[in-house]
Amino acid sequence: MGNANDYRKLKVWVKAHSLALKVYDITDEFPRKYMFDLTSQLRRAALSVPTNIAEGNAALHPKEFVQFLNVSMRSSAEVRYLLDFAFEKSLVEENIHDELVNLCDEIWKMICSLMAAVKERQYIKKTNNSFFILFLAVSAVLAVSTVFAAEIHPNAGKTSASFLKIGLGARAIGMGESYAGIADDVYAVYWNPAGLNNLTSNEFTAMHTEWFQDIRYEYASAALRLDAKSVCAFSLGGLYLAGIERRTVMENPEDGPSLPEGTFGAYDILAVASYSSKLDESWTLGANIKGVYESIDIYGGFTIALDVGAIYKIVPNVNIGMVIQNFGPHLSIRETSYWLPLNIKVGVGFKIPEVNLTGDFDINQPIDNFTKFSAGLEYNYDNLLFPRIGYRYRFNGNELGELSGLTAGIGIRISDYQLDYAFVPFGDLGVTHRISFTARLGGAASEAGKAGAGITENAEKKGNKKGKVHSLSAGSLAGSPPISKAERTAKEENTVGVEKDIVDLVKEPLRFSGFPDNSIIRIYSISGDLVKVLNNVKVWDGKDSSGNTVSAGRYIYEINSKHSGRFTVK
Repeated sequence: MGNANDYRKLKVWVKAHSLALKVYDITDEFPRKYMFDLTSQLRRAALSVPTNIAEGNAALHPKEFVQFLNVSMRSSAEVRYLLDFAFEKSLVEENIHDELVNLCDEIWKMICSLMAAVKERQYIKKTNNSFFILFLAVSAVLAVSTVFAAEIHPNAGKTSASFLKIGLGARAIGMGESYAGIADDVYAVYWNPAGLNNLTSNEFTAMHTEWFQDIRYEYASAALRLDAKSVCAFSLGGLYLAGIERRTVMENPEDGPSLPEGTFGAYDILAVASYSSKLDESWTLGANIKGVYESIDIYGGFTIALDVGAIYKIVPNVNIGMVIQNFGPHLSIRETSYWLPLNIKVGVGFKIPEVNLTGDFDINQPIDNFTKFSAGLEYNYDNLLFPRIGYRYRFNGNELGELSGLTAGIGIRISDYQLDYAFVPFGDLGVTHRISFTARLGGAASEAGKAGAGITENAEKKGNKKGKVHSLSAGSLAGSPPISKAERTAKEENTVGVEKDIVDLVKEPLRFSGFPDNSIIRIYSISGDLVKVLNNVKVWDGKDSSGNTVSAGRYIYEINSKHSGRFTVK
């Protein structure tokens, strides 16, 4: 349980040691005739109390420690009786007798409490070890499961404000986006607002995300503890994309798109007010009220959403977290309304102090995708470095390949300041990087880079007589070599404003040109969810795999052909 000198730190041992010394002092005055019975037995019993505490503390297993404490407790009861006997024989004065008897009673109670604590630690350690073994087993299953082909969910593309599904906080991201049960910093605002009550001080954080296709996400949040049971927080975030070229469809689609006709931008804004309250030692609740704004060129929509979270402490160092995210009215763009990406999350978080490990398992059920599982671990090295690893798996396969579920990161803490980094691959779409800085205390986002050629707006261009922007020719924009010589892979982001009238979409679909006929085109939401796969088809009519019109928003497309070689358009 500890090293050879640890027992000196135990308050119960200090009192037991004091009892033994006092018993030896008073028995020095006992008549010689009691030397080999009462004196000897009282001294042995008194010395047994601290001796067994010290010996048990050095045991290798908690069960052994409890056994030694049991002997010590019985010895203290023996000392108490022998003191009563000595008092009745007029060998001890009343005031000394009362003092030592009270000390015996106090020691007996302290030993009982220590035994209970040791048994609880033994149970917690066994429980945490079980969680750790379960974590490894689940991670292995998730890793093996990636061999199955990904399937498109029937509701993919039907929700708006997809940026709400992009995780916040490099620490949580590095742990596989598993944070519902262990949320204990200001980023609990996103993962589980109930976790704000785990803050030990006021906190401020700022985060920068390098998303794929030069999209950037900036976020800042501040949390303030109001009292011992209440914490509030205020957050502001924005996802920005600027410098998108505006092009329109020519009368003859075979002519490809027009020359650039200026640029437009698209951005999303999130404002959050949060509150968390601790009900008792087991239950903590939290909630967010969010303002959500999504803009595409001159069109935009605003709505309000609500998050509700709870954390229940099963045993010390093991929590279960429950969250409902993005509950609220539809978001409307161009007179068409779309659901928000509602998500229900349950997670179990645990800490193993003996090995400085923190872990979490989360299960997410979004309304526009299949069930998602995630698991993550963090190791605390000397309270300075925090390496992390995690894995995410979507039931029916990860959309972006086997490695897209892997996450990794590291944190550096110096005094009250912490810098965290997370790395997440997204298959052929590229990799993403998150950097967050957090300060424990007693915006405008940076301009987004250009997303490259091939980004179009499915909205009517003001003053343009040639029609609506739908078509692009990635090959012609890039000045690509002849098709027969190379496989071409195009990865672009498309800003699509879906018409209310479905017939208009059918008449003027999004066209792809400059690629082999046997190309496979995959279309993803801004958060990386697979929406549509086009086999040997160069036209997208704005519908998902179930034939339903997708919501307004930004989409990524990837084009792969079966020819050898590779060509990338940005």
